[in-house]
Amino acid sequence: MIQGLEPGTEHTVTINPVFGDIEGPVVTGRATTVASSTVQMLKVSEISINSLLVSWDSVAGATGYRVAWGPTPEFFGKDRPRHLALSKSVTSHQLRSLAPDTEYMISLSVLFGSGEGPGITTSARTAPLGSVSNFKVMSHTSTSLSLAWSATAAATKFKLTWSPMGAGKGKQVARTRYLGSRVLAHRIEHLVPNTLYRVSVRAVFSRTEGPEVVLTHHTAPSGDSNPILTIQDLRVTDIGVNTLKLAWKKLPGISHYKISWEPSNGDSESSQLVPVDAASFAIPKLKDNTSYTISVSAVGKGREGKPAVLTARTLDFPEVTEFTVQEATDSSVLLSWDAVPGASLYLLTWGLSSAPSLSQELLPAVSRSFRVTGLSSKEMYLFSIKPMFGDSEGPETTLLGQTGMKGVDLDFWVEFWVFYPFSLCWRVTLWLKEV
Repeated sequence: MIQGLEPGTEHTVTINPVFGDIEGPVVTGRATTVASSTVQMLKVSEISINSLLVSWDSVAGATGYRVAWGPTPEFFGKDRPRHLALSKSVTSHQLRSLAPDTEYMISLSVLFGSGEGPGITTSARTAPLGSVSNFKVMSHTSTSLSLAWSATAAATKFKLTWSPMGAGKGKQVARTRYLGSRVLAHRIEHLVPNTLYRVSVRAVFSRTEGPEVVLTHHTAPSGDSNPILTIQDLRVTDIGVNTLKLAWKKLPGISHYKISWEPSNGDSESSQLVPVDAASFAIPKLKDNTSYTISVSAVGKGREGKPAVLTARTLDFPEVTEFTVQEATDSSVLLSWDAVPGASLYLLTWGLSSAPSLSQELLPAVSRSFRVTGLSSKEMYLFSIKPMFGDSEGPETTLLGQTGMKGVDLDFWVEFWVFYPFSLCWRVTLWLKEV
């Protein structure tokens, strides 16, 4: 490592072997130092309650970047509370799991092999907690209320609470249910007919709750005539990794359909309202290889019919196979793998098996191998690869690989004996050289 050079300057470097007092032939090379070792632009965008998007301009010759962040009081005067090393091709990173309405300091430095350039720093404040909007009753029966509301940015879940109001109802305890962040409608069942209920909803942001939004509504009297019909011929017509497509027979005299789905792994229920002229619906953003309980009900005249229910399982993402180390030197490892049908990209990550810091590289779908460079000699590294399918990640495949020792001669020989009839034996030595 030649240090103390001028930035943005071409240098001539010569090297030749010396044998005692005799010098061997000279080999000459030219190289130019980078014009700057510091990122010139660091900005923050897409600010939410618990995340920030950090982006920067690339630096020529950089082998990677290190981003560090923390709340302002913790950042100054202490070691960087959180940091992450990223590959040279990455020029943006989403900081997640942040506290709402908090100022954060973000620092970015450039990596040049084992060296690190000076950092550039900026600050940004996360958004404050918000409240749920457009909370309303979509329909009701004598024993149920169907509710809906608008999405709330950065909410991790919703907290729904209800209890009866009026004389004689004070001793009844309020009931609460937590719903997923994508749930924008829910049906409360097993209510008392002809009773006024107080219903509230809060957006939950990790461990913090937003303001409460309240409404009141009566259930219908018991014994209503002209009940809403139940959906007929509900079926799954197409199964994907992240989608399930439903179909059913249309019903007359209704205003819309309500689709609800709940995974078997214990996550919250999600739901969506679809127009009355629809006879099919593709449920989006499902988890791969997961069983779902799906219900479809008709809604009309301010009431909701009995849902039709079925169960279906999404397909599993394929994983990368034949992920192997083809070649290892003192500072690099050549990896290879078999193609995954349908993959749009591959996400390759690596790092020392004993350290949590990881580097990553996004590779095009046509890639079948990649040489990871800038590694330390005689170290064990953990490599992992995932196929990407649009915005979704496939399963991870991992392996361990070790770099070689710097300066070790990789030539070796094989010796064996050949015996001829009626003669002395002959020793044959083969020299093998890695190329």
